[in-house]
Amino acid sequence: MRRLPAVLTSSILGSTLANAQFDERWVEYEASPGSLSAPVVSSSDLETDLAWADLDQDGRTDLVVVRVEPIMAEGPRTNLLLMNEGGVLVDRTAEYATASDVALDLGFLSATADRDVVIVDVDNDGWLDVVTAVGFGVVTDPVHLSHPRVYRNLGEDGSGEWLGLRYESARFPTLIHGTTGLPVAARFNAVAAGDVDGDGYADLYFSDHDGTADDVFTGEPSELDTNDRLFLNDQTGFFVDITAATLTPMMAVSGYANSSAIADLNLDGQNDILKHSSFALGAGLAIAYGDPLSPGAFSAHHEIFFGTPYAFSPGDLNADGRLDLVVSSNGLDGIIYNLSTGVDGVVDWTGVVPFDFLAGGDDGFGSNNLAHDLDGDNLEDVLVADVDPQLEGYNRRLHIYHNRGIDGSNQAELREERESADDDDWIGVVGPSEADLMATHDVAVFDVDGDGLEDLVISRQSGTLVWLRVEHCQADLGGGAAGYDLEVCGNKLGAGHEAELRVTGGLPNAPAILLVSASVNPVFVPEIQDTVLAFPPLLIQTLTTDASGELAFPIAGGSGPLSVVAQFLVANGLPTLAAPTNAVEIELLGM
Repeated sequence: MRRLPAVLTSSILGSTLANAQFDERWVEYEASPGSLSAPVVSSSDLETDLAWADLDQDGRTDLVVVRVEPIMAEGPRTNLLLMNEGGVLVDRTAEYATASDVALDLGFLSATADRDVVIVDVDNDGWLDVVTAVGFGVVTDPVHLSHPRVYRNLGEDGSGEWLGLRYESARFPTLIHGTTGLPVAARFNAVAAGDVDGDGYADLYFSDHDGTADDVFTGEPSELDTNDRLFLNDQTGFFVDITAATLTPMMAVSGYANSSAIADLNLDGQNDILKHSSFALGAGLAIAYGDPLSPGAFSAHHEIFFGTPYAFSPGDLNADGRLDLVVSSNGLDGIIYNLSTGVDGVVDWTGVVPFDFLAGGDDGFGSNNLAHDLDGDNLEDVLVADVDPQLEGYNRRLHIYHNRGIDGSNQAELREERESADDDDWIGVVGPSEADLMATHDVAVFDVDGDGLEDLVISRQSGTLVWLRVEHCQADLGGGAAGYDLEVCGNKLGAGHEAELRVTGGLPNAPAILLVSASVNPVFVPEIQDTVLAFPPLLIQTLTTDASGELAFPIAGGSGPLSVVAQFLVANGLPTLAAPTNAVEIELLGM
């Protein structure tokens, strides 16, 4: 990434702001109700969990919504398949997600008590499938309603038409209780997919909650307790329960677990299993380390954090190549950093490092969370939803934390940006206010409208809304010859912020001279018979247009706050040799 020289961003252009400041417009969104064409997705009667991927391989990302009665109630609900059609998420459940190999079953339209969902290719046929986790299976219900379900992606027919998803009951075995030997219903809050035995096929891990709809704190009757389960893929997309043969009893016990993950945490080339317990002896986060000498086996059980975590997700927050953990909990949410791996293969972790706030603070009881780069600066930001899946009340909100860069202790500076201390102004990202973020079940991040920028789908107790990302284009100062255009789009430029200078209207493969000045000072230049605004130039750099006469030049700024003026002189042949583009003001932010 090219950087504006330090001479422009420090000694010539001024000093930096204090570290904390309001109204840093680092990434911007606008509400787009027209981007969702569906009945009610979420509500006070519909708790949701989201998964997204390009299911029909048309180049656009689709959305799967699994739903259940909220606040740990047993009431099953139907699920939704929202297909991305020209930038609009359209309910196509009836058309593409009702096929089943069970008589009278209607696929997504059969009511199930699903608490989690993953999208993964279970049979390695190149088409992504869907796996759901039942949170409150009822023993008296048939297996196809009381167990996790695998929906196979049927791919295309001979004419290229997508055939949709089909529930195939035989792909998942009947659950057998570890002590009684009797069939038992699933009681899984979470599912994770990943290859634990190194055969190239995705296996499945389900986390148990050990609670009842009446009282999640006292635990469920022992005869209903499934414990966690690990299912091995037989390399055809059918699954075999290998829990007893592979995991120790300690590895398989969870007390109200909402998250699980399969990932290589100690960088030994073998995937590990990470899970948590919120209410149980030894409540906290724990890892079952995969054995690199015996793929599919687990060599150690390591409890890495004690407390009451509600949810977690892996992400490399400090960009050091090691997976850290975003943790939502009863207390302060934050990051647990993956520091190093010992000779015994066990990772050394920090405690929970809390987030930073300009105003307000952590409102407790976070739930689903996600590490994702929102602004394209190659640093993962963090989103933490708030609806506690077991307690009444919708009085908290989604928090979005901006990764501002890595500090001297190799930790990410994660801050909740906001326009001001007023909750009616934007919070987290430019666009939504506190009211728009209240009572969020889950949030998805993907490009809805196909413009190359990732958008937000926020599923709340009061409804689901799409927020489209808006590209921030900086002030056009005018001037320039007809047909020669300069645009600067991206974030305001501070440390870790990027933008792109785009020139159109030039000759193919022609020199283009970038001029950068501290201010606008119009000067008529006889050699080009035109006026230059970026004068006197403090920076002159020669670039070249492409075969279409265009130029895209990425830049990253330093410190501020201040602005510079940019303009190009683009070679245009005789008689003037070069023509100026319009001039653009580039804002530089202090950190």
